[in-house]
Amino acid sequence: MHETRPLSFSYVYGTRGLDAIRGDWEDIFGRCANQSFYNDWRWHLAIQRHLVADDLCYVRVSAGDRPVAILPLQFTIKRFGVLFVRQLSFPVHPAIDLSDMPIVLDHDGGLFPALLDRLRKEPPFPWDVLQLVQLAERSALRRELRQYGFTLRPNGFCAYLAKGAQDDRLLAQVSKKQAKNVLRHLRNAESCHGAGNLSQLLRCDDLDGQYESFLQVEASGWKGDGGTGSAIALRLDARAFYREVLGLFCQSGQAVVNVLRFRDTPVAAQIGLRTGKSLNFLKIGYDERFKEFGPGAIALLKAIELADGNTEEVNLVTCPPWSDRWHFQHEPKYLFEYFNQTIYGQLLKSMILARRRLRLSVKHEPGKA
Repeated sequence: MHETRPLSFSYVYGTRGLDAIRGDWEDIFGRCANQSFYNDWRWHLAIQRHLVADDLCYVRVSAGDRPVAILPLQFTIKRFGVLFVRQLSFPVHPAIDLSDMPIVLDHDGGLFPALLDRLRKEPPFPWDVLQLVQLAERSALRRELRQYGFTLRPNGFCAYLAKGAQDDRLLAQVSKKQAKNVLRHLRNAESCHGAGNLSQLLRCDDLDGQYESFLQVEASGWKGDGGTGSAIALRLDARAFYREVLGLFCQSGQAVVNVLRFRDTPVAAQIGLRTGKSLNFLKIGYDERFKEFGPGAIALLKAIELADGNTEEVNLVTCPPWSDRWHFQHEPKYLFEYFNQTIYGQLLKSMILARRRLRLSVKHEPGKA
């Protein structure tokens, strides 16, 4: 008869705490239901170093003497109308598009209800609301929450291309019309600007040069100084974060930096990470001076061609509108909210529920679409 092992919890903080539980994290990740880059300790180390101002809390869950899960938490004060509410959440930043917590597949059960009970009774920070966002359908926590009937709300999509059951080539999943259009643009571009070549990151020694080419390309258009100013090159935190991530994953051959050049001119670029047989693009960009030739699409098609054979999925992490033209599939993302039994927690819960009811009533008024 299988004996259920009692769960225990401990809190560690910041980079020192993360370093202290690194061995446990790697052990959990090796047995995790979702071995994606955003469940890797290296991803979280870069987040702690560059994207958050204060120390994060890492809640380690053990069954007996065996580590089974780790929950990364950020504490912030958020304003909701007239309320200033204490919030616990996954780390939140524009550079983070997917989140999860590593949980082993074969734990004894009851993990998340017990974790929630511990957070209520002995919290690492006093809190009113727990908000866990960007949970993909395949996430380990999504699987855990579904077991216990917790409610999750839609929170967007991410687009991906996966090998089919009938054809194990990624290219076979791409829209034939889209591929034909991209190849036509490539021929036109090469007749004007010379041969197009997609260079890949092959050695860590080449990382800085490839990364600088990516930054140059991404900042060349509407994201640059003359546009939204959202280019990674212009945001010191994001620039350092992605460089750290690529450096950490490069050592295991998992970093991806692709640069498309016409002759010697960079015109499109991609940065990403490989996990297992999945290729995940964190950011892509192109030089708008070459927009008429669709350099971003050319780079993507070439990247899929090069990945075919040793890759089962290409994931865009986000869900750009143009992904439909390629016949990418869409994976839903979810948000989990839990309101603590504090005055502000219950006030916020009442306000949010009232707002949702109002939206539903307006939506269903006669004459409303």
